[in-house]
Amino acid sequence: MAYEEILQSDTLTNDQSNYLMGNNDEIRKTIDNYSTLAIQLGKETEKSQYTETQQNALKLTEYFKDLQGANKGQIVHSDTRNVLEKAQQLNKKWSTTMANTQITSIANDSWIELLMNLEKDTQSFLTENKIKSIEEFWLKRREIQ
Repeated sequence: MAYEEILQSDTLTNDQSNYLMGNNDEIRKTIDNYSTLAIQLGKETEKSQYTETQQNALKLTEYFKDLQGANKGQIVHSDTRNVLEKAQQLNKKWSTTMANTQITSIANDSWIELLMNLEKDTQSFLTENKIKSIEEFWLKRREIQ
C-alpha cells in the first residue's frame, strides 16, 4: 500500500521512507530470528544463516534510510521510481509467502518452510531481473574502459 501511494503521488515523505525502512528491517529480523533458531535446534547449518533474502532486505532498509532527508516531500525521480517499483515487486513476493504460511508452533516445520520459500522468492526475483542483488538498481556500475 505504501509503495502504491508513493508511486501514484510521485512524492516520498520521511514517514513513508521510515515505514518502508522499518518494514524491510522487520523482514530481515524475522528471517534472522528463524535462521538462528533453526541452527540452535540443529535443523540448519550455520552457513544457511546468511541468505539472499536477509541481505536484500537489509539493502532495502539502508536504501530507504538514505532517502530520508530534511524535505517533507521529496519528488520521486525516475531512478528512485524504478527502485520503488522493484522493491514493491520483491516485497509483494515476500508478503504473499508470509501471508500463506501459518506458523502455529516450532514443533512443526512450517517456519523452516517459510525460510525456504522466502529464499525461493528472492532467488526468483533476482533471476527474473538478471541481477545478483536488488542493490544493482541504485548503484551506478563503473566499468573500466
